[in-house]
Amino acid sequence: MKNQLKLIACIGLPLALAACGGGGGDAAAPVLPTSSATTTVPAPASGDFTGSVSKLLDTNGVRGGMYSKGLSLVANATDLVQTANGAVTKFSANSLAGSYGVKEMHGDQWYAVGRWNKGTATVGFTQNLTLTDANAAHYLVYHPASSSYGTSLAGAKLSCADTHATKPSTDSTITSVAISNATVAVKANGTVDAAFTITADGSSGKVSKQFAGSALWANSAYAAVNLGLDGAAADSKNGSLMIGAHETNQIMAGGMFSLNGHPAVYSLVCKVAV
Repeated sequence: MKNQLKLIACIGLPLALAACGGGGGDAAAPVLPTSSATTTVPAPASGDFTGSVSKLLDTNGVRGGMYSKGLSLVANATDLVQTANGAVTKFSANSLAGSYGVKEMHGDQWYAVGRWNKGTATVGFTQNLTLTDANAAHYLVYHPASSSYGTSLAGAKLSCADTHATKPSTDSTITSVAISNATVAVKANGTVDAAFTITADGSSGKVSKQFAGSALWANSAYAAVNLGLDGAAADSKNGSLMIGAHETNQIMAGGMFSLNGHPAVYSLVCKVAV
């Protein structure tokens, strides 16, 4: 395993540009979840499922990113299907079929992440993708934050106690990946400064890399990509970041990173530090 973690951008690929849709203007404020629209879910039923979500997604106005090796796209998460144990198995042009498995599930009524690693998948324009640990597909579904977040949280430094990452779609030398030391700050102009450390465990030991960068969320329905890793320039566009709504005085920040060319997703739920 190379001792290098590299973030790559959603909209850096031609396929993703087509899937992300148009641009310009502020994202419309989503219809936010309410307590009556959520359901507490049981633990996964078998070893084909790991992780858990605390509540099922509220599906009003959600967006979704789907990432597999060589494929990266973001779109409105229409026709979303989430099973009773919290696994997202379909949204937009992405679907999971056959005897399937979903690993590292995480989230609540505001967002959901996970890794399809067993079964047959359609990801964007690619059909009948046979899933394995080395050829998995990762999802992040979320409620886009409106620009009002930039006003209500301006000047705030947020602490991110709830962090999560899926395992990169690589071989068994990577056994787990974790996020630590995560902080997020919001500026009045809608810029988000994010920093965290990604640590991967594998046969060669631990590899830790620090991430730091900034992104504008003025149009938060689309992925922002001006992020940096280990001193890379902020305009090198080597990372992806989506800003999602969450509870009062909280945000969800998430996106895609890659390890040796294999993608994974991360999420940070951050709240105003007191």
